[in-house]
Amino acid sequence: MDLIADINRRLESLIRLGTIAEIDHATARVRVKSGGLRTAWIQWISLRAGQTRDWSPPTLDEQCVLFCPSGDPALGFALVGLYSNAHPAPSNNPDEHVRHYPDGAAISYNHASGALTVTGVKTAVIQASEHCKVDCPDAEFTGNLVVRKKLTVEGGAEFKGNVTHSGGSMTSNGIVVHTHYHLGVYPGGGVSGLPQ
Repeated sequence: MDLIADINRRLESLIRLGTIAEIDHATARVRVKSGGLRTAWIQWISLRAGQTRDWSPPTLDEQCVLFCPSGDPALGFALVGLYSNAHPAPSNNPDEHVRHYPDGAAISYNHASGALTVTGVKTAVIQASEHCKVDCPDAEFTGNLVVRKKLTVEGGAEFKGNVTHSGGSMTSNGIVVHTHYHLGVYPGGGVSGLPQ
């Protein structure tokens, strides 16, 4: 009879629904609560965990499926990603891939419209050791733009509004503008003064 009870217990523990009860980010382990069961520290399933690796840890009370080989929770691992009333789906649009973050930031791509949207972030950094290229027919910056090093403009440039230059020389077609004189600008000849 004890053998039958043990087999039943193991069968019941093979696959269970649960929630994340504790998280140890340093070791990438969680404890799962499932009914009256609370597991030891176990792994959760990530999208990739080889040379290509993902890091998107579960959150407290997130629903999961607990898989226990041989029905032993000590050998278990958690599959996270089940929607719940507390954490519903971030979209109901079949054309969207969406990821929401706790601070309100979101990344969304709509494959029907071809629109990628990133909202709610405070800062963004793109770093490359060799080259970055933005290849599109039109780009717009709605705020200030700072260029820390040399700016090269090919194909012409158009400025609207005031232009202020300081801290160096401005050269146009080989002529330094602020030290350039003109001859014969006054009646009877003479040299112009420096630009004001």
